[in-house]
Amino acid sequence: MMRKLFIIYFLLVLFIGCSELYGAELPEDTVYKHLGPHRTAKLNNIRLHFPQRLEPSIPRILENINEIYKRLVKHFPKQKNTSFDVILTNHDDCVDFSNDISLDILKLEVFEEIGVLSTRSYSLERRFALKLAHIMLLKEISAESNKLMRNLGQLAMPEWFITGLTLHYAFPIDTLQMSRLIDMARNGRIYNLRQLASVDSQPELIKEKMMFQTHSMIRYWDTTYGEGSGLKLLKNIVRHPAPFLEHFKRAYGVELYVAYNSYLNHMAKQAGKTTYIPSKKLKSEDGIEDSKYFRSYRHISDDTVVWVSSKRYSTETYDLFFKKGNNNPVLLLKNVHPVLFYDKYNNEIVLGKYLLNSIRQKRLGLWAVNLSTGKTRCLVDEPGSFKPLGKLNNRIYFTSIRNGQTRIMSVDPSVKGSEQVEYVFPSDIRPLDLCMNERCDKIYFVYETATLESNISVLQAINGGFEEDEKHIFVHKGQISSLVCYDNCLWFGCEKDYFMQLHKINPANSTLEQFEVLPGGVWDINFYDNKIELLTLHDGTFKRAFYNIDAEPVSKQKLEDNYELNESSIDEIKSVPYTSLYAKGFWVPNFLTDDEGFVLGIKTYQRDLLGRSEFSITPTYGFSSKNAGYLGLYSQRQGLFKFTLYANQQTTKRSYLSKDYFEKNIQQRLELEYPISLSTKLTAGFDMSERSIRKLKYDPNLYPVPTVGQDNSFFAKVDVKALRTEPYYEIFPRKGREVSALYQSGTNMFNGDMEYSRVHLRWDEYVPLSSNAVFAVKSYYGEDSKHGDLRRPEDLSLGGDDLNSFLKAYDATYKSGNRLRALSCNFGFPINFRFPRFMSWIYNEFASAEVFVEGGDVISSGHFNWVYDRGVEFKSKVLLLKRLPLKLTIGYAKRNGNSDDNSYFQIDYTAVSNIFH
Repeated sequence: MMRKLFIIYFLLVLFIGCSELYGAELPEDTVYKHLGPHRTAKLNNIRLHFPQRLEPSIPRILENINEIYKRLVKHFPKQKNTSFDVILTNHDDCVDFSNDISLDILKLEVFEEIGVLSTRSYSLERRFALKLAHIMLLKEISAESNKLMRNLGQLAMPEWFITGLTLHYAFPIDTLQMSRLIDMARNGRIYNLRQLASVDSQPELIKEKMMFQTHSMIRYWDTTYGEGSGLKLLKNIVRHPAPFLEHFKRAYGVELYVAYNSYLNHMAKQAGKTTYIPSKKLKSEDGIEDSKYFRSYRHISDDTVVWVSSKRYSTETYDLFFKKGNNNPVLLLKNVHPVLFYDKYNNEIVLGKYLLNSIRQKRLGLWAVNLSTGKTRCLVDEPGSFKPLGKLNNRIYFTSIRNGQTRIMSVDPSVKGSEQVEYVFPSDIRPLDLCMNERCDKIYFVYETATLESNISVLQAINGGFEEDEKHIFVHKGQISSLVCYDNCLWFGCEKDYFMQLHKINPANSTLEQFEVLPGGVWDINFYDNKIELLTLHDGTFKRAFYNIDAEPVSKQKLEDNYELNESSIDEIKSVPYTSLYAKGFWVPNFLTDDEGFVLGIKTYQRDLLGRSEFSITPTYGFSSKNAGYLGLYSQRQGLFKFTLYANQQTTKRSYLSKDYFEKNIQQRLELEYPISLSTKLTAGFDMSERSIRKLKYDPNLYPVPTVGQDNSFFAKVDVKALRTEPYYEIFPRKGREVSALYQSGTNMFNGDMEYSRVHLRWDEYVPLSSNAVFAVKSYYGEDSKHGDLRRPEDLSLGGDDLNSFLKAYDATYKSGNRLRALSCNFGFPINFRFPRFMSWIYNEFASAEVFVEGGDVISSGHFNWVYDRGVEFKSKVLLLKRLPLKLTIGYAKRNGNSDDNSYFQIDYTAVSNIFH
């Protein structure tokens, strides 16, 4: 019966796990990014590891990032002989722009998204510069081998300061950053120092603005109070420990708050230099524009429009919306690329959409949405297919990026499998944006050089194919984006005075025209009804501004006939097959926790850079158990499979029938892990544990003693974690589910002494409500069938104030037995809470309140007799000393039909203990 139940639960959880929440962001393991054969190439002090299919693009990539390295090493001369490992990944996932660096390894996605509005639009070179600058700054604090000193050094400074310093050395402040800062300054939305303390935990949309502000602050302070002052502070804070405020004053010569107020005045002056947008030029419609990302607003008819928006997310994830007349907007397609094309002959919207491939990686494919029927269909599932460019002879031209090379392809929407390659860009050219003219016989594209210059070039179709050599028509020191062809002219946004402004190139007379300045910049260009509709930033919101298409330009200039570009100095890069390269650490302090308190470990490890194998051994000493032990691990990946062998000896506190004792456990465990999807993991294996009692804390003559001996078991489990990763989802999930199913069977194989069958199913479902409220249902089912007179400490139990327990109004192990049922309903919502002024050393990042009602019962025989309780729980993430992350939980629960109650308080210091790993 147990096995039949497990098969049912197992299949159910598998089905749930395979039903991906494509609108959500799901955890992804790096195993999916490093599959297949890899090669290694080296240039000077840069060692590049990459998938073999990327080899044609490697000379261009390696030369460009080497130029970035040479520029940065001038600021860090002591590191000129240091080698840096760079790992390239070849896929279409959204670009990870974070600075979370492990083992001083730089990981970069080679895919670059065209048309996004955030830092995801940054080139590979800019992303490399950011991550390399961050590593170089960390090396100034301490070498990688001394992780403890490095982590303590980082703790001595606010996160915003390190972020700003990283950006300051990575590259100059750009239009993406400055235009948003000016808009923030004009509308009084510059963040204060207290708000900046939470930069690391903010939603992506807010975090980017905070990053831009810290970049601007460090740049202004270094210019005003002395170049290199920030780096001087960084070096001194580890050598001479003292409060950050003291170090800031010594490095910059002024108090931090004086410097901050000076920056506010500076930004107010900068904002005053730009003019407001005339209100008559702005358009706004309810339900369309908002404070999230919004673009590709296109008129289908006079009363029908489509657009994409990230309004449903805290990240730059887009959905396609449709609106007719005064009707409410309708969501047509989720998780799409933001650039679309309207096929008026078929009344279809064509755009890219993210899906999962067979090896669990997100890939862009080309999709069509019929506006008459609402039906969707995949036109091209070729990896990296997105951004439609135009239509000619019933074929839609579109962009495809694969293996680091950009291609122009076409497809007949009426014929399945009709896609074909029209042109492949040379491996040394990587367009950051491109478009085609109305006749689809010219390709205009822009790419960035190693010196961060933008170059617009054009390719002409000749005899049914495009010419091999491009013609350079415009070179600019700054960013260029949003290329659009209209009426035989090229329109685009070009950086000028830190703002993207509307420009036009007229090929007929080779002139460059600039139009009226928009202080919010130009982020998208559309033409309708003899008007130019521009997307601009105004008061923190993307809005539409419009101009007559025949408006006079502000300025004109003649284009040069030929532009000279710096030619590549590298003819060939030799590469060799990748062989395992290990990062090693010896005598690394490691603070763990057991059921009672701290466990001190000294860890030695070696880990393959691509995560394909790992070995570690950690001698430990438990402060509560007063006993020494060890933790050993060896893992090896083969494709999607991961094999892991554990060998551990630990003495930990256990409980049997509410009575505590210390158990010594010598364990060997073999696991085989396979990812069914991005959110679902299957694990199976065999466990051999020798259990013995180290110390009893009660009289064995009065209470039964748990069984000791050889506990050997087979097990299989499925874990599903499909939570939308919004900020603070670890303590307040807003949407998704967590499910786990386990079957474990004790066996007498290999001299096993314990036979039993164990099944459990835990299911937590989170449903978002209005006003940021969340309704959650949590359930638990378990059975533990024992053979003979076996007494296992893993008896099922209810009660206790652990965050994952049920019946919190009751003491721990209020009920124990072999069969368990439990259910709880929770209603939670964020609350605005701040600690009193005299507790300014604690910064409250986030707080939530949750009301719950729960019930359950656990028995060994007979029928269930459920008991119930209700209560309230407050959860908060705080920064101790404005830097050390802690999670606090305060709760109160009361029994139904009874006056007994229970209050509890918990502190989770896992994030702090990670500092010492």
